[in-house]
Amino acid sequence: MSCYRGQWCRAFGGLSIVRILVAVSGFGMMGGFVLRAQSCCEKKACSQIQLLANRIAQGTASCCNKPASEQSACFTELDSKVQSSHDAILAAQIACDNADDELLRDAIKRLHDIWQPKPKPVGGVILNEMVALGRNDWLHLDAMLARSNAACVPVTVAIVGEQVVNAEATGSASEETVEAVVTGEVPATVVSATGNQAFQSCEYLIPSGTTLDMRFGEEISGLSVSGSIAVARTVPGFPSSGIATVALPTNVSFTISKWGQTLKMDLDKTFAHNKLEVDADGSGTLGVALTLSSNSSNLIGFVQIGSIIYFTFPVQVAADWSTIRLHADPTVPGNHITPMSDMMLEVLEGEYGLASLPTDRCADEDGNGIRDSADEQINAMNKILGCKANN
Repeated sequence: MSCYRGQWCRAFGGLSIVRILVAVSGFGMMGGFVLRAQSCCEKKACSQIQLLANRIAQGTASCCNKPASEQSACFTELDSKVQSSHDAILAAQIACDNADDELLRDAIKRLHDIWQPKPKPVGGVILNEMVALGRNDWLHLDAMLARSNAACVPVTVAIVGEQVVNAEATGSASEETVEAVVTGEVPATVVSATGNQAFQSCEYLIPSGTTLDMRFGEEISGLSVSGSIAVARTVPGFPSSGIATVALPTNVSFTISKWGQTLKMDLDKTFAHNKLEVDADGSGTLGVALTLSSNSSNLIGFVQIGSIIYFTFPVQVAADWSTIRLHADPTVPGNHITPMSDMMLEVLEGEYGLASLPTDRCADEDGNGIRDSADEQINAMNKILGCKANN
């Protein structure tokens, strides 16, 4: 069955928008990682390995960092997850071959549930555990969002230490504070929307006709973008020097569409590191964890419903807060927009090493930054499914 013959494969392989929407969600072709297989469904099965490869690499590194007495149990659990994931990928391929949307969605959801990747703070920065934009990828977006004519509305937030978060993120923010680690006591205050000191959230609308161009291994242009962001100011003004958090994103809702297919991106309010930070001139970044979803029937099963990716969109905020400009251009490497570890980038770009079973699972004999046992497992799965990675 060719990817360009038959309605099923046209839905998943013949339309470039599908490759783009799927890629953003972590279940498609990513930044130069070109997958070759005999059929449309085989290609999609191979694309799942990209997510799995990252989880294998990270899981192996985590086991190797544990005390020697705990490593055996850790590797046993990891190997079980890898086998379960492999089974889910094969099940998804079979469901795709049979055009069974329900089984396909179940198989991909099972793969997601095994790993549950979510952005995490690492060394003071937020890194994705979901493979997204690579070093050779980019976004081209320039949208001047004007503040809505609707009145700003009061919202309930929490102040945890010195950090202002959405009320839904109170628990996760509290767990990450120094006070929680040292004493178990965290100063957290809820500021109610009904109180006199309530924070006001103002909405900014994406202009009609806004489009997005991007590169995910290939260049695609003319994707329609609609939606809005809402922010609540947390400080009176911009910092006099350096960069500071000036507002809390309280809502984000983007819809990317083309040819009747859509991908929705909505703010995960439980994430404790959503923030708008700028310098004295109002230039900075909007850092937001977005949940990805799609209701398009053609994307059933291949969009990882519920997956969360952390984006850092370049912004320019007007001094009077009348507009917020979102802008990104091809000169900004994609991994700056969706930050991830160097190891994840190596996995994304298919830099796998050894092709034989290593004697030391934690060694890195070829020096590619991925533990040898992870290299071997990734290579073995590619071989079993007939997948190839090319830079």
